[in-house]
This record gives sequence, structure tokens and C-alpha cells, in this order.
Amino acid sequence: MAHRVQVGNAEIVSLLDVDHWNLGHFFPHITEANAAVWEAYRPLYTATMCDGFSVCISASSYAIRTGGRTVLVDTGLGPGPHPRANNAMGHLMDDLASAGIRPEEVDTVVCTHLHFDHVGWNAGLVDGAVHPTFPNARYLLPQKDWVHFQQPALADRVGYLQHTLALFDQGRITLVDGEHVVSPDITLLPTPGHTPGHQAVVVQSQGQRAAIIGDAAHTPMQVQETAWSPAADVDPALSARTRAALFDGVEADNALLCAGHFPHPGFGRLVRLADKRLFQAV
Repeated sequence: MAHRVQVGNAEIVSLLDVDHWNLGHFFPHITEANAAVWEAYRPLYTATMCDGFSVCISASSYAIRTGGRTVLVDTGLGPGPHPRANNAMGHLMDDLASAGIRPEEVDTVVCTHLHFDHVGWNAGLVDGAVHPTFPNARYLLPQKDWVHFQQPALADRVGYLQHTLALFDQGRITLVDGEHVVSPDITLLPTPGHTPGHQAVVVQSQGQRAAIIGDAAHTPMQVQETAWSPAADVDPALSARTRAALFDGVEADNALLCAGHFPHPGFGRLVRLADKRLFQAV
């Protein structure tokens, strides 16, 4: 079932695509030699720490409804089954239906970046032809990612982008770079490091703020341990700097954090306990 929060006049709906996704040895620097720092977080974040040094994540998308518009942020893994995610099936369309959102109502799709678990429901095959899952939407994709993921050296790893490439050929995609205003309440903010063009989505209405962070962080531990960069980050050092700046801003603004890979629904606030910054689910 979809979960909802209100940010001023904007409603944000968390939509679950895949849950209980186990990623082994997610942070390459965490080993038996420094296991104590890892284990210190286990009592705080039991649901996100699997056996050993594995993390348990969700894959959630977010729908923003404001000013008569419906904006969908990220589209999950797709129908499935997904061998890279424990053969899970994707449930995004079911959760959209449970939230009372028809695909035709979505006027904008924002992909925070172009990894497979954020573009999977962009489009599908109907009678052998690629059709957009959200037929009335413009798709806003980061330009730097678009260039990066079409490098010949990556060709054998990005077959999942073929349907999205077809949408570009159909004229449904707008490539964005830098800060980009989607609506008076919604702004795209560059947050590079995980990928070259990674972008977060900031919602601001009536003095309240929320940040939908994509893969700027995958686990709650990273709100404090901002230097923890997973192997999937293309630029771990830049990712760490971006993460630190992002969470400093979220904390200073008391903004709602919407973290799609944290335990679903991924809504929470950043709070202080002694000398640590923690994620507190709401």
C-alpha cells in the first residue's frame, strides 16, 4: 500500500517496486578489520543491515502531486523477474493503482539517474513496439548520464536502457543539466558522484521542504558516515562530498528526507543523538 506525506500544498506518495533486496559487501572499505564501526549501527538500523556486511534495501519511487500536476520520480526495476534482485517482481504499477494514480495522469517522469533500478518502468513492449508506460509524460533525464551511459565501453552493461533510448527517438525525453525548475514547487538539483549526472528532487511549498535523494545514499548509516561510498559510485570521492553537503542542507532546513533505498517508505528526518546524525523514520 502506498504511503503519503504532505509538504505544504504538495503531496508526496511513496511507491514500492521491490523490497528486501540484499546487496552483499556493499561498501568495499568495510571488512573484518573495521567491523566494529559497522556493527555499532546494527541496533539503530536493524531492518537495513543483513548478515555480515550486506545491506537490505528497498526500491521505492515517489509521486508528487501539486498544482494540478503529477510528477513521478524514478520508475524502479520494471516488471521482472530480476536476477540481480533475488528474482523479485516489480510492483510499482500495483502501488500506483493503490494510490489512485493512473499512468495517464503522470505528466512528468524524472529519473534521478540512469541505473537499471531507476528506469525499469519507463517503457515496455506492446505488440513488439516500445510504448511509454506513462503516455502523457515528458521524461526528464540527466544529460551527463545520457552521455556517460552511451560510451561504447559500457555497451554490454546497459542493455536495460534500450526502451529508454527508444523514448528519446520518439521525442518524449528532455535532457537536463544543472539546476532545473520543473514547477513552482519542484526543482531538480545536481548531486553528482554516484553517476556523473545524478540529480535530487527538491519539493518546497509553504515554507516546508523535502528532498528525494535517489542514490545519493543507499542506507541510513550514510547520513552520518558520508564518506562511505559504495562500489557502484563512479566517483566515490565526489559522491562523498555531495552526500555531506546534501545532508548538511537537509538537516539545516529540517527537510523531509525521501530515500528510495532506505526501508520503505523511506520518509524520515535527520536528528542528533550525542555526536551522531541519525535518520529517524516517520
